[in-house]
Amino acid sequence: MKRLVILAVLIVFCSSMAYGDAYRVSMRWSAKPGYLRLVLESGEEIIKTARVYHSYSLVKVEFQSEFSFDYENTPDAVDISHKGSSLFININGLKDVKVFRLADPSRLVIDAEIEKTANAKTVPEEPVKPYGLSDVVMVIDPGHGGYSMGLVGSDYKEKDIVLSIARSLRYTAGQAGAKVFLTRSTDKYVSIDERINSTYKKKPDVFISLHMSSSPDFVVYYAKMDTSIRSKDRYMLKYSQLGHLGDSVKLSRVMAEVLREKFKRKVRIISMPLPLLSSIGSAAITIELPDGKYFDYNASNRYALVNTILKGIGKYER
Repeated sequence: MKRLVILAVLIVFCSSMAYGDAYRVSMRWSAKPGYLRLVLESGEEIIKTARVYHSYSLVKVEFQSEFSFDYENTPDAVDISHKGSSLFININGLKDVKVFRLADPSRLVIDAEIEKTANAKTVPEEPVKPYGLSDVVMVIDPGHGGYSMGLVGSDYKEKDIVLSIARSLRYTAGQAGAKVFLTRSTDKYVSIDERINSTYKKKPDVFISLHMSSSPDFVVYYAKMDTSIRSKDRYMLKYSQLGHLGDSVKLSRVMAEVLREKFKRKVRIISMPLPLLSSIGSAAITIELPDGKYFDYNASNRYALVNTILKGIGKYER
């Protein structure tokens, strides 16, 4: 009887060890101009049942259950996040993806064809640190997400483009000493109320929402507020912008100036009663980027957008 108990304990122990190993996923990578290879390694069943989805710059790997994840430092062109049973891999300049599996050990191989500039180290066109971003608290709000696609073209989705730019803003501004938060960092739907509440908790100096227009132009919005609101109501969250409207007007003008100067395109400034901007207690604007039909969102242009937006914030802060 004693032997049976020991044997049972050993079986359970070995099974749990095997189970634990099966749900650990590791990743390594290699790159050369125009090409990136990601290799995910785990248990045979995990690799065999993994599903890979590709949308614009995002590669999503869905496993059968939650897992622990280990990986090396990635190229600057790659941003990785892990939540639950999903792995989100955002690759700047992604053009095409091929996926195959190998055995002994079990591996999922993702071969990405990318623009040749995308896997090089990201070097801003102009230095970012002199723009006065040190200790600035920012909230960047990439619009849409999840089932909310925004504008969709033959080879782009608004939700993917603005998320990619938001992540690059977080990275580049962080390198310059800013503290940056995103209202969403993965491809998921976030309601306006959730965006407002998360921003309120961060108490930012600057709030920028990113969208895409249906035109070849840039459009910068700031909130249109009813200044006749009674004093006792001004403390309501939905009127938070009232005390910061002058700052938002200044930020919108500076941002329009740097975008116009850099991209030689028309930039319109519009005041609208937008619930999201009206509820933000700091300088707050929405930037609508040109439609993907009229603007090439390659790696070089995305880097230019990121550095131009940060230049605008820095000029405003000064």
